[in-house]
This record gives sequence, C-alpha cells and structure tokens, in this order.
Amino acid sequence: MASLQRCVVGVDGSEASAAAFGWALAQADPTEPSEIVAVHGFSPGAELFAAAAQVNLDPARREHERLLNHEWIAEAEGTGIEVRTEIVDDVPAAALLQSSGHHGDTPIIIGHQRHVRWSSHHIGHVAGQLLHHADTPVIIINEATAPEPVFGPVVVAVHEPADISHPPIAWAATFAEEHHLALHVLSVTQPLVAGAGYGYPGAGYAVDLETVQQATRDATRELADALTQAHPTMTVTSEALFGHPTDELAGAISDADEGMVVVGSHHPSALVSFFADGVARRLPTLVTCPVVAIPVG
Repeated sequence: MASLQRCVVGVDGSEASAAAFGWALAQADPTEPSEIVAVHGFSPGAELFAAAAQVNLDPARREHERLLNHEWIAEAEGTGIEVRTEIVDDVPAAALLQSSGHHGDTPIIIGHQRHVRWSSHHIGHVAGQLLHHADTPVIIINEATAPEPVFGPVVVAVHEPADISHPPIAWAATFAEEHHLALHVLSVTQPLVAGAGYGYPGAGYAVDLETVQQATRDATRELADALTQAHPTMTVTSEALFGHPTDELAGAISDADEGMVVVGSHHPSALVSFFADGVARRLPTLVTCPVVAIPVG
C-alpha cells in the first residue's frame, strides 16, 4: 500500500512545517479512515543546558505543547480528519523516527525551507538524518508546495536497470493506481565515458555512447511496458535522459506539471552521507513538487 491516510508530520511552527502539515491534510480523504500524527521534538539538549544554568524548562515545554495542540494544527479544524499530537523529548529526527515506528511504520512528512542558510544546496540536518536512518518513505515538502491533493502524474526516477518490484517503482505505481494518476518512468543515466558534458573528461572508457544510450532507452521502455501489463488501468509513459542525475531530473520536472516525484534513498555511512551528492538529498532544493524518498537499503 502507498496510502497517505496515515502519516507522521513534523511540526515546529515554521512556514515549512506548516506547508508539510497542510499538504498532508490535503491528501487525506475525510470519508475514509485516516489519521495524521503531528509530532514535535522537544530537544533534550536544551534541557541539559537549562539544568546547568539552573533554568526550569517546564513552562517552555508546556507552551510548546499548547502550540502543538492549537495553533500549529489549527488548519485541521472542521476538516473531519483525525489529528493526534505527540511531543517527544528528543531531537526532531529521532522524535519522528520513533513516532513513525510506533504507528505501523507510516510515512514521514517533513517541511523544507529552501532559502535559509545552506538549504539552497542541501535539505538540512533533520531531513538528512531521516534519509540516513528511516526505513519508511520520507516525503519532503517545501514552503512553495501547494496544499492540495496530488493531481499531476507521479514521476519515478531510476538510474540503473530495475524491475517493477524495485521499491521506489512499486511504491510509485501503487500510489498512482490508487489515486487514478498517470505514472511517468524517468531514467537518468550519467555514462562513464570520455567526452564533454558528462563530467568525466579523459575517463578513457572505450564505449560507444550511442549504443549505451539506446540500450538504456530500450530498458526504460521495457520497464514501462511491464508496468502497463501489471497495472492495465493506469497510463504509463517513459523517458530516458543522460547527464548529471540530479540536474537532469530537476530540469525535466521543472518543465512539466508533475504532482510528485519518487526516488530511491540509500543508507550510506555517516561520512559518505555528509559528502554525498545524492538525488534524494539535493532534488528537494531544486523543485517545488513533493519528493518521496523510498529506502532501498
């Protein structure tokens, strides 16, 4: 299942978290059983500092709890959608992971502010921690994302040979079918060959670039055909692009009216994660549609 009727949303009073909560509300159908868990992490680091300074943080925690139960979820009033709140004494990422695990490994929805500090190049610490540790889908929303149901096609990005059982492909296909949306398979490959424009000048690989590209196009088309056979009521299209995966994917999405893009997310080591130029980590800084990161190991 790829339903968003049950989800965990990080809220902290910021515009980005308000956008994430509003988007989550828009996906829920009040006529169906649904539940949104609004989670706020009250960091123990502040408590330790306050203890050292002999400051009582209880009033601050009560104020955060009041905001969580009123102002921060006020948009849900009158919608008929059940919203539960949880304030967790932990850092935000750990609080969200803990809550998601307690509610059947539900998707985590988090906001992203694109124009703060390093956020124009990176999704930020909390989202990065979620991508590093989460075993559930992580959906990244920025403040420019419209709070409305997904209505455009669902784009699933692949960068290596895969079949319909590949987790991002399976999730995207299920979501598209459940919501009566088209599915667009977008293969983005960066050939390891010498030549301008591919980032590997002088690599020295004796490869016929056209042969590689044609094989990729054929594999992408075969994947789309397999998805059509598995989901005969769903419209499936495909496209193969070549170049830097994040840049090519962002360009293709910005030129169309996509409702959602689904990518795979690996769990690299901490050092690799810090330096990685992964699609799941950079793409949300370049597009306005929701980016769904599906763990693939």
